[in-house]
Amino acid sequence: MLMDLPHAQKLFMLDWYVDRVDLILTDDRASVTLAEWILVQSERQRTETFSAMLGAFRLNLEALSLLALFVGVFLIYNTAMFAVVSRRKDTGVLRSLGARRHEILGAFFDGDPDTRVSRRCTGGVAGYLLTRFLTALIGTSISDLYFFLRPEPIAWSIWIPVSGSFSGAGRRTWRFVPLFELVRTDPAKALSGRIASREMSRHAVITAVVGGVILVLSAFLLLLPGTHIYVGFAGVFTFLIG
Repeated sequence: MLMDLPHAQKLFMLDWYVDRVDLILTDDRASVTLAEWILVQSERQRTETFSAMLGAFRLNLEALSLLALFVGVFLIYNTAMFAVVSRRKDTGVLRSLGARRHEILGAFFDGDPDTRVSRRCTGGVAGYLLTRFLTALIGTSISDLYFFLRPEPIAWSIWIPVSGSFSGAGRRTWRFVPLFELVRTDPAKALSGRIASREMSRHAVITAVVGGVILVLSAFLLLLPGTHIYVGFAGVFTFLIG
């Protein structure tokens, strides 16, 4: 029996109420809007929607991770540079007494190897524990915002402290940049400590001009209307560089 909807509602005493809607769709991407707040979608559409949302969430996490790594590199470089520059007078004294450049380089990289290895392994273990905590935290966020997800944390492996040790060894290479500049400095200038000179002032002006140009470029990227998200990420990174 075919009947229009108002008469069917009156006959079955369903005043202004629809208990179900049967649809036969030939297109699995089709959707039906029953009201402003009701949208009927296929399972494939829901899967694609969730995949797109999860992809956007992952993209943001990757961008934030790169941002944190980028800032961490600058912090490590500043720490290494300060450790080298603070011994400027010591380097001048050693050069005046006849010490060679490679001997000064060896003195800066000398230390207790057992202590360095233990610190690096401890850092690897701490990083592993931090990943377990952050993995559970991210899984909770995805479950609250999108759908239920319980990600498995990274399994423990002996390569974790080993990789932490190698990454700690790589951190020491950041000293080479200010250290090579220091050992090439004239001993008389090194003995004077950190005193401003014309050459330093010229370098400061050039650096400030380059930084200002990079900041203008980052502002241009961030103010572009309707740009892609990668352009926004590029604007943020150029801002940090500036």
